[in-house]
Amino acid sequence: MLTVRAHANAQTSPLPSWNDGPAKQAIVSFVNKVTDKSGPNYVEPERKAARARWAKATPEQRAKAAAQMSRAYWDSLSAEERSAEMKRRAKKRRKK
Repeated sequence: MLTVRAHANAQTSPLPSWNDGPAKQAIVSFVNKVTDKSGPNYVEPERKAARARWAKATPEQRAKAAAQMSRAYWDSLSAEERSAEMKRRAKKRRKK
């Protein structure tokens, strides 16, 4: 009887081996958000594949991609936003 109950629970509960808690709730919530096609946070399968490729990337490839994304982010900022970002970073460095 116990085996049947555990098996039934494994089929209905996401992450059945995890204890209920904030980490499990956060993961389940995230997965629900990104897999809901009608929601604003839906992630297309092509983007999921890109994340899988990212996981297989070498450290050098990741560093290059991170630098490119950082540069693209910086280029997208207005002059006022860049100034505010530089001030925020300087303040953060002073706290260390």
